[in-house]
Amino acid sequence: MKKGCLLLYLALLFVKGQSQTLQSGFAQQVYASDFNSLMGITFDNSGRLFCWEKEGKVYVINNGVQTTLLDINQEVYNVTDLGLIGLVLDPNFLSNGLFYIYYIVDPKHLLNIGSQYDDAGNGGTMARVTRYQADAATGFTTIVANTRTILIGETASTGIPCTSFFHMGGSMKFAKDGTLFISVGDAATAANNDIGGFDYGSRTVARGIMTSAENIGSYRSQNLDSHCGKILRINATNGNGISSNPYYSEDYPRSPRSRIWARGLRNPYGILPLPETGSHNPEVGNPGNLLIGDVGSILFEEVNLATGPGQNFGWPRYEGENARAEHPSATWDPGSNKKKPQLYYNSTTGYSIVGGNTYTVGGIQVPGEINGHCILIGDFYKRTDLSSQYLNKLYIADYSQKWIKMVTFDTTNQIIAVENFASNLSNNVISLSVSPTTSGIFYCTANQILRIFPTTNSAPIAKIEADKTYGAGPLVVRFSAAKSYDPDSTSLTYLWQFGDGSSTESGLKPHHRFASNSSAPQKYTVTVTVTDANGASTSDSLYIYLNNTPPVIASTSLDNFTPFPVNQNHPITLDATVQDNEQNPASLSLSWKIYLAHNDHQHLSSSHSGNNINTTLAPLDCELGAASYWYRVYLTVSDSLGLTTTLIKDLFPQCGGIAQTITFPTINDKQTTNTPFVLGATTSSGLSPSYYSISGPAYVIGNQVTLSGMPGTVVLRAAQHGNGAYNQAAPVERSFQVNRPLDSQSFAFSPISNKNVSDAPFPLTASASTNTPKFLVVSGPATVTGNTVTLTGTAGQVTIRAYASGTYATDGVYSDRSFQVVYPCPSTQTVNNLAYTVYQAQTALTVTGATLVTPSNQSLLLQAGGSITIQPTVGTSFSTGTNSTFKMEIAGCP
Repeated sequence: MKKGCLLLYLALLFVKGQSQTLQSGFAQQVYASDFNSLMGITFDNSGRLFCWEKEGKVYVINNGVQTTLLDINQEVYNVTDLGLIGLVLDPNFLSNGLFYIYYIVDPKHLLNIGSQYDDAGNGGTMARVTRYQADAATGFTTIVANTRTILIGETASTGIPCTSFFHMGGSMKFAKDGTLFISVGDAATAANNDIGGFDYGSRTVARGIMTSAENIGSYRSQNLDSHCGKILRINATNGNGISSNPYYSEDYPRSPRSRIWARGLRNPYGILPLPETGSHNPEVGNPGNLLIGDVGSILFEEVNLATGPGQNFGWPRYEGENARAEHPSATWDPGSNKKKPQLYYNSTTGYSIVGGNTYTVGGIQVPGEINGHCILIGDFYKRTDLSSQYLNKLYIADYSQKWIKMVTFDTTNQIIAVENFASNLSNNVISLSVSPTTSGIFYCTANQILRIFPTTNSAPIAKIEADKTYGAGPLVVRFSAAKSYDPDSTSLTYLWQFGDGSSTESGLKPHHRFASNSSAPQKYTVTVTVTDANGASTSDSLYIYLNNTPPVIASTSLDNFTPFPVNQNHPITLDATVQDNEQNPASLSLSWKIYLAHNDHQHLSSSHSGNNINTTLAPLDCELGAASYWYRVYLTVSDSLGLTTTLIKDLFPQCGGIAQTITFPTINDKQTTNTPFVLGATTSSGLSPSYYSISGPAYVIGNQVTLSGMPGTVVLRAAQHGNGAYNQAAPVERSFQVNRPLDSQSFAFSPISNKNVSDAPFPLTASASTNTPKFLVVSGPATVTGNTVTLTGTAGQVTIRAYASGTYATDGVYSDRSFQVVYPCPSTQTVNNLAYTVYQAQTALTVTGATLVTPSNQSLLLQAGGSITIQPTVGTSFSTGTNSTFKMEIAGCP
């Protein structure tokens, strides 16, 4: 922090200011309190909150219960800006329980000089990065014994020098490639002109913590042989630098040079990877873009963006775009290599650099406002439970000015708007985060954790499902909106539009019959609009394809794909043989997407359209025992109406070792209220599998699945990463449905007796306890209007469906009844006109009339056991219609 930030922190924020201002429709609540100098908050994927105090304590808060996870108070140097500064959870925390802390080591502890040490000794210590493992068996509330591992600072000479009481950074975040970013300040004094030679630095050198070459004050930010003033990128397993770092030395992987990713920073108190950037392979050297909030001196706060290795952000020669007279040394001047910030501001004005031009924040080009003294990078709001104006924004804060703002990026990652979210807060913001399970923005002050949450009604989440989406007409489809829900837990109503000109319908699970006079393929858009108790609504839709079937993927060039070599490019051809029952294969479109898959997620590697495509798989490495990597290819074939078929093919690297397989039993569907349950996959190697939640309302800890309380489809993955003897196994996925509990309703549908083709219309009888039943013809020669069935004059089996679509609280129900429609067969029969296609009698059949013409495009059968007589009226004749057939048969009734 800068000196101004420090003084405010020491005051413990008890100064009463203006009343706070929140965005309309938001309120604030205290989430947890009674802390002592909080430094940060974060969440795991299940919604547990982790927070840490400057004095060296880490807490877990789950379902309102607060537990001390770790207390290293005796080791932590808790003075002014120093203490336990940073914590980050491993990306696979719910599986492995690993977390990492960044703290300043108390000199008494570090140098073993006992209790006689005087805390007023003005610095002279180091920062340390240490890994611990929380025990999943206790809900991550205790530490697994003997899991403490020091990654940086295992001895006094291997840590990050801390020469005074300020500027130590301490933010940690994992990159997309699994490497660990660590922000480190310049470790200089609060003085504006620290160029070395102060007692603080000399004492640190004398204690063997820092070399004399590093005793150059703020210039350490430019010195590649110092950790200070840098963004480090390390291997989270052992603390070594990454071989793709810009200054990596194979001979000295733990040296500052080997660990440095970027430099030229003063006090980078907050960092955050930019979503959807970077590669998954750490050896590629593209961990993704990194946002860096650098607390300034007297000129500007900066939001920087590191987009590649070795970038230099200019400190101490530059702040914002301005050169500083206090640090004129040409030796440490980056000159034209300085990378400009995305955004910078001071106590009165902010500036954003867009397209190489600098614009004042608040102008036409960059609307909004920003001013302050102490920048804090927060988090992106990626949830979907707020209105669009709050989504996908970066939330930042200023410690001294007590505000939270929303930052908008364009598609090229330039800042194009800065909007107020909260201002004049009662206390200074120290850390800011977003929960994966609870709406709103969480932030902490020195002694409280607070949540700013929406008070306005949240729109419901609409989800449409169908038991089938294509088939020959007439097609009866059963729809459902049962996986729709309201974040505010109010009841819902439903309005259905079927896209075929029919009337709308209400209810939870309606049925609909799609029919057309044409045999050509048809496409209908079906939409459900879901409305909550307060009038907010959203919609979801899907397509129904009538007289159409999906394309068929007969074969692909990847069918017999064998594992590919690691650590090198691998060429592949994307080609498929496709067919379609309704269209020429040449009219089908093919889309290929290649994803790099890793444990519980995947990232798009490349996409292609067409057939016979030559492309290359980027190099992959193997991390046997730690993680599984592979490529997943999606081939989607679409016809001209948009009906698709998708094939998924996994491509694995040659990692070596004995092959192993996973057996993962199917998982029964669940209800949102079900308690946690245990998974039981096994492997042919006998090694324990790892489980991951890929999508849906559930999370996995170890082998235990916990539902989040919302309906949806859950996909879980079992993986086994191999070891020295066994190769990684091909992951196996299982899906299951999570449904809201629904009341059942009583339902009765009376049987229907067989009918003659000449029978008059007749009523149907059905009853339900919640809805009035509705009817439709599933198949056969009949129509239904309301509850009345009308036969169409031909024989055959008729199936009628009665259904009650249900409500928000009551499940839908249906039943089908079938009956036969037959032609009458009396002993003798005289027919005066040809209304049907079959006439029969047991003994004698006579056909008379003035006009005896068989219908066009139909067949006429006259059948009797004894005789058939045709007697046209005098002056007329018997004839057949176009494309019709006529048959007389001496045979008894069937």
